[in-house]
Amino acid sequence: MNRDEKRRLSIRKLTLLLVSLAFVVTGVVLSFWAWQRQFAGTLQVSSGKEERYAWRTSNYPGSKRLVGNLGLSMSKDDVLSLCQSVNSTQVFSNELYDIAELPFSVKLDRAKEIESKKVAGRLGVMVRNKDVKAYGGHQFAGGRAMEAVPGTKFEVGPEDGEILEVRPWSGIVSAPGGEPMAEVFYLDASEHGQRVVLTGDSCHIFDSETAVYFAWRSTREEALAAVQAGAAQLPQARWGIDDGKEVTWIESLLPGSGVELENGVYAMLVSVPKVQPGEAPSIVVETVREGKKQRRQLRAGESDDLIRFEDPLGRPRVFALFGWGQNRAEALYLENGVPVGTYSLGAQNWCPKPGGPSIRIGEALEGGAYASPGSTSSYEVGIRVGDREFYVREGETYNSGDGVFEFDAEVTPAVYDYDLTVTRDGTRQTKSVRSGGTLTEAGWELTVSRSESSTADAVSVEVVNVAMRNLLFLGAGLAVLGCVCLIAVAARAGARR
Repeated sequence: MNRDEKRRLSIRKLTLLLVSLAFVVTGVVLSFWAWQRQFAGTLQVSSGKEERYAWRTSNYPGSKRLVGNLGLSMSKDDVLSLCQSVNSTQVFSNELYDIAELPFSVKLDRAKEIESKKVAGRLGVMVRNKDVKAYGGHQFAGGRAMEAVPGTKFEVGPEDGEILEVRPWSGIVSAPGGEPMAEVFYLDASEHGQRVVLTGDSCHIFDSETAVYFAWRSTREEALAAVQAGAAQLPQARWGIDDGKEVTWIESLLPGSGVELENGVYAMLVSVPKVQPGEAPSIVVETVREGKKQRRQLRAGESDDLIRFEDPLGRPRVFALFGWGQNRAEALYLENGVPVGTYSLGAQNWCPKPGGPSIRIGEALEGGAYASPGSTSSYEVGIRVGDREFYVREGETYNSGDGVFEFDAEVTPAVYDYDLTVTRDGTRQTKSVRSGGTLTEAGWELTVSRSESSTADAVSVEVVNVAMRNLLFLGAGLAVLGCVCLIAVAARAGARR
């Protein structure tokens, strides 16, 4: 090989090397640029509202910068103020969120149900150390299982049972940044049951003679100390004003006591009427809201849209519950203000005594949020065994008498045909899409969710910036191609030495 040929070969090698390096650098820069701007999140679309902001849990916690059209590290309030169709149960207080402003807006115009939602389930029924006879059932973990169809009858030891209904579950769920909450079940002497959800430092009146108070303590030791302190740990009669976020309590029942909130709402205690024998205490409160003055009278345990009045010790029987761990609480039972017994409660323990009123906790959480019926994907089955009626939540193991019950639900979401109005640069167009279907607009891919949260009035749409995603893949491909070329150049150079 002469000198000119060697020179030309060297130039080709150098050219290939430079091109390979250019591929690598271009690919890395392009991938990084596209990675910062790619977005996959949720667009909540509802009837009659134009929505253009999508959201996701932040990929950049602690960052305050803006990248492209993404607002990073926004709070729950930012999300709720920007996204008109997002409700407060979808985002949590202590999370940070990325917001993407889409180059178009989407509005739900019409929804037609094509297939109805189907809810099926299986109920497992077991008797301790025994099998159980079930009609139309199948073997199930030491007992029997049956389709959870209302009206289905079965036997649990010496007792007859029947499936009453399958319905959406409601209760409390763990929520970062939530408040202390407890699900409380009450059973009076006639075995009439009630279920309530209490927040920390609040009470509920079950009937004319029975009240329950719930508060949270950090440790079991603190909860036990509260129980041992007796009635001193329970709040005295108090009234408060509820601004929708929290209750401002006034411990004084002196006429003239009151409070003015930051939003301008004012409340003042006018009088405390004399209590007649057999009556619950009451108060008369004057409120001023938006310039309108109003007087209202409430009895202990009552509340309206603004005022609450509590007097737990005014009832002959009081249960005081002090939560300290998940589904754990210490309980104090008082009669006429005198402590009668103390109890340690779990999710299945009742107190206090046979033949009298009893109480138990279903769930207790330090940070929780209330889930209304239909707001979650969980279901529960109603069962009657003997003269007892109770509900078993999906995935829960429930003990009653000699029976042990488990319930699993299988839900097939409804299918809708949606008409969506997409507005871009002042131009409107209607696009039709079915649940689970996908459409594209301005470099974005929109997939309509087929889930239980999707209804005829609102639907979640998963959005992906496909333009940035494609650029990310292109950049990655260029970088890989450049690396392969560099390896080839290096290998060829090594072979010639």
